[in-house]
Order: sequence, then C-alpha cells, then structure tokens
Amino acid sequence: MKILFLTPQSPYPPRQGAALRNYHLLRHCSSKHEVHLLTCLPLRSEAWHGQELSNICSRVEGFRQPERPLHSRLISSLTATKPDMALRLEQEGSHSILQRMLAEENYDLVQVEGLEMAPYGFKILGASGDRPPVVFDAHNAEFLL
Repeated sequence: MKILFLTPQSPYPPRQGAALRNYHLLRHCSSKHEVHLLTCLPLRSEAWHGQELSNICSRVEGFRQPERPLHSRLISSLTATKPDMALRLEQEGSHSILQRMLAEENYDLVQVEGLEMAPYGFKILGASGDRPPVVFDAHNAEFLL
C-alpha cells in the first residue's frame, strides 16, 4: 500500500508524545508499505530533519506553521464553528501542497494525525472524483476532561 501521513509536527526527533508516537507508526508502516509524509514545521525553527525522515519515508514534504497571534485566535474562537485546535495549522498554501501530492501520487490511504490536521482530511473527503480513504486519529480526548 501507498500511505500518506499528515502530522501536526515533525515526527523527528521522536522526543515527546505525538512526535514519538507518529515516528514509530511511520517506521513500522514503512517496513511493509510505501510511506509518504506531509508535516508542519515550527514557525521559527531552521531544523527540518528531512534527511532523517527520508530514511523511513519515500517522500517528505513540509509547510511552515502559520502565524496566529493571540488576538486572531480569540476572535476566531468566538466566531468560528471549528475549535481553535482545528484552525491552528490551516492555511491555503498547505492545502495546495496536499492537493499537489494527491494529484501526483495514487495513495491507497491517507492517515490524518491529530485535530490540527483534521481540516486537511475533511478537504480530501469533500473532494469529487477518486479519492483515497481517510483515517483520522484524534490522539487525545480532551473533551472528556
């Protein structure tokens, strides 16, 4: 299978929660499948780690985290129908990268990791024509707290 993973932060280095989990999920899946990755990069960090990720992923693409000042987040949390977490990484340029990857590759599955990446999964589900199945992994269940 050819699987595209969408992650809210680089899985490398695998030092904490989601990155640790996503890195080992990618590593395990890549032992039996062709794995591609689209991930969000920190806003101000120069560290990309694309070389390390290319050891387990056949294709690695990244986009910079959008700037969302606190006042913008407050306004959107009052006016938007989506939770703040679902808006954190959404930007048109990133959707364009995803659309390009989907057009260039024939994915059997898209694995969406975390609420921050949910808008990208919904965009795929809303597309017309052939589209791969989408699996969404919410990671945390904060609504229960």
